[in-house]
Amino acid sequence: MNYINQLIEPLDGRVRYMLTTNGTIMNEKIIKLFKENDFEFVVSIDGLEDIHTRNRPYISGKSSYKDVEKNIYRLRESFDKMIANMVVTKEDIPYTVKSVQKLWDMGIDYVNIALCTSGEGVYSNEDYMQWHEQMKILADMTYKNILNGTRKLVLNYIDLINTIHNRKPRINCGLFTNGVFTFSPSGDSYRCYKAVGNNKYKLGNIDDKNLELLEGTMEKSHIDKCTKCWGQLLCKDGCAYENESFKGDINTPNEEWCNRIKILATESLRIYAKLKLKGFQKYDELYDWG
Repeated sequence: MNYINQLIEPLDGRVRYMLTTNGTIMNEKIIKLFKENDFEFVVSIDGLEDIHTRNRPYISGKSSYKDVEKNIYRLRESFDKMIANMVVTKEDIPYTVKSVQKLWDMGIDYVNIALCTSGEGVYSNEDYMQWHEQMKILADMTYKNILNGTRKLVLNYIDLINTIHNRKPRINCGLFTNGVFTFSPSGDSYRCYKAVGNNKYKLGNIDDKNLELLEGTMEKSHIDKCTKCWGQLLCKDGCAYENESFKGDINTPNEEWCNRIKILATESLRIYAKLKLKGFQKYDELYDWG
């Protein structure tokens, strides 16, 4: 943080800190740090206790769920906005709605749902159909919560609705932007959080005297296949790192990503169309269009 603050000071810029935590360690010192530096943080918790316990045990094998739950309640007392990242594996797809509802009941305002990416061919058409059914239910619940003025929302939909409403196609990947950086605990810097630990995408370390974070960006190539897709303006050619991980090339679309984003985009468009008919007064109270 000291490094970033010193870097930005002569530019008269504003730093926005974002942190993803497993939520197992929380104390007054950490909470004070979050408050004083205007942190936006995300807690990783996978919904239902048995699912989270299977996905995120301590190294000893003990469940971390109760500790994370306790710390979420603790954070809820100090912050108005709570965000959770919930990973859904293939076997957990049927419980997606119940898992999100559990997090809402716990005091989480926004739940980001990440269908686990573990390789190509992992999910069948039946899996995607089932996930779409779950996401459609959550889309209806999100829409109703907006109308009721209840801040229990699926963040995936809110982000896409924002893009649709503002008509500002987003660059989905931090590799091609300048100003968003991820740091490892050891001070190594990357443009994308998914690339942490991959030396190919390492920019350097904050102790490097010659580190120039704000200098230069990777060039974004034109992907012909994506320009023919109806969802391209919402997904902006997908995730470059996933493309490389599963296809060996950042410019070759990963079909698993395409399947996921099309489901999310379909339901986001459906919510947006209904909101246009109803008006945006309640939505404006819940979320800043940004």
